Formats: sequence, C-alpha cells, structure tokens
Amino acid sequence: MPRDIPLLILDEVVLPTSETEVGLSDPERHALMQALGPDGGLAGIVARPPGAPAPTSLERKAAPDSPGAIMRACIFGTARVAAPDANDDTFRLQVTDILRGHLQDVMPASSDAIWRAHVETAPLLGEFPEEVTLAGLRDRFLRLLLATRDLDANPAAMRQQLGRPLRELRAVDGDVRQLWLLADYLFEQPSVRVALMQANELEFLAHTVADALELAETGMPLNPKALARPLVRTIATASEDATTSLGDLGHIVAALAPLVVAGDGADKLTSEAQRISEAAATLANDVDRFVTRLAKAATRKQR
Repeated sequence: MPRDIPLLILDEVVLPTSETEVGLSDPERHALMQALGPDGGLAGIVARPPGAPAPTSLERKAAPDSPGAIMRACIFGTARVAAPDANDDTFRLQVTDILRGHLQDVMPASSDAIWRAHVETAPLLGEFPEEVTLAGLRDRFLRLLLATRDLDANPAAMRQQLGRPLRELRAVDGDVRQLWLLADYLFEQPSVRVALMQANELEFLAHTVADALELAETGMPLNPKALARPLVRTIATASEDATTSLGDLGHIVAALAPLVVAGDGADKLTSEAQRISEAAATLANDVDRFVTRLAKAATRKQR
C-alpha cells in the first residue's frame, strides 16, 4: 500500500544505503519539523534529473500542483530533523532504515519548501549473479582503498580514508544495502547514479559495481607485497597516535591532578595514570612486533 509522506526534492541523487543526511534551508527545516513532528516519522528524498532546473517562482504560480521534472525512483525511511552540531551550523534531515521507493503521486504540501507523495516500496528484483559475490566485491573495494591510501596522511585523514568505509560496511545490515553502499562510494557521476536508481534488477547493480572495480584495478599494484606497505603504515600511524596520547596521560595527570584533587586522591590518580601509560608502552611494543611479522608474512606470500 502506498505511503503518504513528506518529500524533499534535491539536485543530487541519493542512493538507498542504510542511512543518510542532507542539509536543510530554513524553509525546508520548518516545513519538515511541522510535517514530521517532534518524534520524527517517514519521509522521502527524490532527485531532479541531471541538468533539470527547479521551477521558478513564476512557474510554481502557473502550475502550483507540479514539482517540475523529478525522478520517479526515490528513497524513504525514518526521518528526523537534527540540530546543528559543533562543526556545522546547518540543520540536517537524517534518514535511517532507508528503502528504495517509487513515487505514485506528488502533491503540494502546506509549505512551498517540500511536497507530499504517495510512495511504494521498490526493491531490486532477482538474486546476485553466480559470478559476482558481495564478499568478493567488498574485498576488491578494500584492496583499492588500501592501495590508493595517502601514506603521508595524518591520523585524522587516515581514519576518513580507511576507517569510515570500514565502519560503514560493518554497520550495514543486508547484502543489498552493502552493495548500494559500495555503489555510493564508487559512483559520483549523476548519470550513473540515476541509472542505478532506475534499475529493476539486482544483477544490473552487481555487474555495474564489478565493472567499476575492474576498471579501477587496471594498473594498480594489488599484490600482497604492494599492499603490505600501506597496511603497515596505517597500523603504525594509528598505533602511534593512540599510544602516544595514552602515554602522555601519566605525565599530564602527575602534573595537574594535585591542582584539582588533594592528598591521597591525587596520588591514587597519578598511580593509575602511570599504569595506563605503562600499558600503552607495552601495547606499542606489541604493535611494532605485529607490524614486523605482517610485513615479513606478506613478503613470503608474494614469493
């Protein structure tokens, strides 16, 4: 049965991964807060075809019931309006438990900033093709991430380059959603994202991702020996960043604890911090030995 939900129209194609968020203008924020209420609810996001302009104010007045050119394939899920955080002063629409949908009808809402729509769930049909597996696609994607990693990146950049995709892939439930997430990382071209959203068969999505990985792999050093260096550097950088911070804890607490805690309390905190610092040093040594063994094992495997 079609669902009657508020609809946000964007100029970019959002794929049905497990969750997403988009920035809101003030009119969009007010309209969605009114439509969703304080506890949130179902909402959809749809894109205009690449190059299709939004209707002008004169066109909206002439045809108030038409949103202009939009796709029929959309996403929808559980939505809420999130307040700005410390790094961004923009209100955002957060959508989770995303499904791919098909727009049946689009109608004006109480505000010109959003629309209302009847949406039906539109899952991809069929199964994974026998020659393509999700595990294989995921492994190839991760090898490419590792091979193209910036070896001079700082720990924060490293976490963005490698940590975020790994966390997101682990967090996504279901093979199809993981496949959509791989597509989201691989394809930025609007025309390709439109084609994926409009596809009916799971096989098409799987083959498109596989073909993109094959093209990206051309000429890339993806053997174990070549991948060992960025992996070793990644582990070493993460370890150094973490253990250095923990190791400094003992010195920081020893110097500052007496300023906020008197007597035995400061001594106990200093002693505990020292134990943490020693444990961090032990962990750093363990990681160094592990990295050495990893590099040697990769070299032996390549031979």
